[in-house]
Amino acid sequence: MKRLALSVAMALGLFASADAADLPNRYRGPDLFLAEPASSWTGFYAGAQVGYAFGSDRSEISVPGFPFTFVGREQDVSGPVGGVHAGYNFQSGLVVFGAEGDLELAGIEGRDRRSGSDLFAGFATSADMKINIQGSLRARVGFAMLDRLMIYGTAGAAFASVENTYEISLPPGNIFGVSS
Repeated sequence: MKRLALSVAMALGLFASADAADLPNRYRGPDLFLAEPASSWTGFYAGAQVGYAFGSDRSEISVPGFPFTFVGREQDVSGPVGGVHAGYNFQSGLVVFGAEGDLELAGIEGRDRRSGSDLFAGFATSADMKINIQGSLRARVGFAMLDRLMIYGTAGAAFASVENTYEISLPPGNIFGVSS
């Protein structure tokens, strides 16, 4: 019986000391709070885009002093577009400054062919429009807020290689053309 009592006393003593190790230390310093760093808009970025463009093109051919327009119509234009873009942002406080550019290859085109006219029998016209390449360069100024939101304004210049071809066919087989 003495052995049993001694064994129980020793087991309780071991458990009691283990409980005491789990008690908080009264000399422990304050908990450290590590805040997540706020996001920054500063840096370089690049990407690619693919899309489809559609719209309309108004074409006219007229002769100064002549009372009417030879070709004056609107045609639908559409086609695929795809390219690359890149830019750099610099953040100072809450203000973000940036520059960005893009360059796309395009297959945007429209065709309009018409025969007959109120003016001449056998009169035919054609108007073709094609865009092969386009792009833009822009500057940006923005205001960063709510960690990952930026309200910004942008301004710049855009360019495109637009080819227009107009042809007028008059009897007996004379064709007059203009390209730009």
